[in-house]
Amino acid sequence: MKRFPLTTISVVFIAFLTLPTLAAPLYTITNLGQNVFPNSINNAGQWTGSKDGLAVYYNGSQLIYINRPGELGSPGAGAAINNKGQVAGYFGLENGPASAFRATNGQGDQIINVKGMDFTRATAINDRGDLVGVAGSQALGSPPVAFFDDSDTTTILPNPPNGMWANAVNSKRQIVGGSFSSQGYYVYPFLYDNGSSSRLGPLGGRIAEPFDINDNGRIVGHIIADHNYQEAFLYDYNGGGFVVILPKTSSFSVSKALAVNQLGQIVGRGTPGIPAGPDNLLSGTAFLYSNGQTYDLAALLSPDSNITLTAAFDINDSGQIVAVGHSNDLPITLHGYLLTPIPEPSTLLLNLLPTFFLLRPRRRRTPAEKRKGVEKKRGRE
Repeated sequence: MKRFPLTTISVVFIAFLTLPTLAAPLYTITNLGQNVFPNSINNAGQWTGSKDGLAVYYNGSQLIYINRPGELGSPGAGAAINNKGQVAGYFGLENGPASAFRATNGQGDQIINVKGMDFTRATAINDRGDLVGVAGSQALGSPPVAFFDDSDTTTILPNPPNGMWANAVNSKRQIVGGSFSSQGYYVYPFLYDNGSSSRLGPLGGRIAEPFDINDNGRIVGHIIADHNYQEAFLYDYNGGGFVVILPKTSSFSVSKALAVNQLGQIVGRGTPGIPAGPDNLLSGTAFLYSNGQTYDLAALLSPDSNITLTAAFDINDSGQIVAVGHSNDLPITLHGYLLTPIPEPSTLLLNLLPTFFLLRPRRRRTPAEKRKGVEKKRGRE
C-alpha cells in the first residue's frame, strides 16, 4: 500500500490551517414547525417560545408544553431560557392580562406577582435564575413598572413617573429596558446597575430601546429618529460607552438588533421600508452581525433551501440561531427555524488531528535495518 510521507501530510495540514477563515459561517437549518415562534436559545441548544399560542420548551430531545398549575396547555409564551434550562415567560394573551412565570423542567409552577399590579410579564432570565419583566394595573390605568425577581423577593425598580419596562438582564444583574417621556412621545433607554437606574446615552432619536445585554456589558437595540428611520445599534457600556450603528445589507434599509451573545455576535431583523404598526413577520430579513459585517441569514444557507428568514430572535455562544420565516412555495405560512453553523475546514482538521496520529501507519523497517538492530542488541549483551 502506498503511504504518504509524514512531511507531506504535515505540509497539507499546515496549508489547511493557513486557509483564510470565513467571515461568516454557513448554516444548516432545521424546521421547528408551523406557527412555532422560538424566542430564545441557550448554549445546550434548548429553546423556548410558543406553538399555536401555547408556551413551549424544547429540552434537547422533545418539545414540552409549559403548563400553568392545574392546566393542560396554557396560552402564553416562553420569553427567555438560561443555561440551566430555566424558562421565563408569561401565561395569558400576548396583548392582554398575563401572569409571569419561572419554569424548571418545563413546569411553570412559579408565578410572579407584583404587589398592587394585576398583570405581570417576564421578559428575560439570567444564569443565576433572576428574571425581569414588566407589570401594571389595567384597572387603575397606572403606568407600567419594571420588576426584578430573584426567586425569593420581587422588587420594583426605581421607576420614572411615566412608566418603565425591563427587556433583559445579564449575570451581573445589569438590566436594560425602556421608559416613557412625560409627553409619551419619546422612549428613553435605561440601564439598572448597582441599585440605581440611569439613562443610556448618548443614543439620540425619538425612541431608543435596548433589547439585550451580555455579560460583557454590550447592549443592542434600535433607535428611531424623528423621521421614523429605524437603525440597529450596539452600545458598549463597559468599554467606554461607544455606539455603533450596525451596517445594513442591500435587502433592508431599517433594522433592529434583538440579541447579542457573549462573543459579540448580533442577530435581528431588517425591512426594506419604514415599519408601520406591529411587525409583519411574513416579510423582512433576518440578519447576523459578526466581526464588523452584516449578513442576510438566508444567504448563508444552502442555495436549495428555498427559505426566506424574516426575523432572528436569539443566538447562543455556539452560534446557533432561532428565527422565523417561511418556505418560498405557496401557500406561505410562518415556521420556526433553528440554524446551526457548519464548522470551517480548519476547525474540522484540528478536530481530526488526534485521530490522524492514532491511525497513521508506522513505517516498516527494511531487512537490513532489522539485522542492524539485532546486532546492536547483541553488542550490548
